[in-house]
Amino acid sequence: VPYCPHCLVLLAPPCAPLDHFWRWPRTPAMGWVAALAVALPMSCLGANTVDAEVAEACVWHADSNAVYRVGSDGNVVLTSVKVKNTLAAAMNSRDCGVAVLAEKQFLRYSQDGEQLASAPFAAISAKLNIPHDLIADPYDDSLWIAENRIVFQVAPSGQLLSTWSAPVTIRSIAISLDRTFWILGNEQLWHLAPNGEVLGDYKLNKLTQAIPNRIAFDSLAGKLWLVGDKHVSLLDAQKLDSPQQQLALPKLALGSAL
Repeated sequence: VPYCPHCLVLLAPPCAPLDHFWRWPRTPAMGWVAALAVALPMSCLGANTVDAEVAEACVWHADSNAVYRVGSDGNVVLTSVKVKNTLAAAMNSRDCGVAVLAEKQFLRYSQDGEQLASAPFAAISAKLNIPHDLIADPYDDSLWIAENRIVFQVAPSGQLLSTWSAPVTIRSIAISLDRTFWILGNEQLWHLAPNGEVLGDYKLNKLTQAIPNRIAFDSLAGKLWLVGDKHVSLLDAQKLDSPQQQLALPKLALGSAL
């Protein structure tokens, strides 16, 4: 993946090799790039989750049997680790390691596949059962796990640091550099403080023409991306009265990453 600061990257079928992306550049700024987990079809290198950091061209994906670090210049597997039934993955953009939720466990690996941490869900919290989203915190390298309405913060070791409840069921979650959260619900977009306090809520039907299923946040530019199956909306986080740009996608979007 060529270096493209402040670009939204979308994966499209069929298979969508790692050099097959749609990219929309925005105003250039300093080159900090966030990492977000995205979905892949099983036919794409057998993948169902992937995490990509564009500046480092570091890509992780998972199938039902393993997680893989793949070189973006030729779909070459550089690292593989046997992990069954991955639910979500998040990459640490500092060192290209990956955190994984799978088989009722929180797992963390280095870029070379060395296991750095392991913690059963039950040891983290009795309320953690089938999480669906995992994001890395760029401030302190902790990780945030979302399940239904509950958000769990865990240390890189897997130790529980904090927990709070969102006002709605979480469909997708993103974190900014100021450590506030953007949460995508079924009908609203929520802006929350690190402790879960509501800072703002916005009706989705006023922000986008189509129902989104993922959210991405660009902290440096202060922009929000709402990604639907075949539609993308770009929003100014300081002026959420109307989208800055609406993009119709030529194909179904299976995942997204900033």
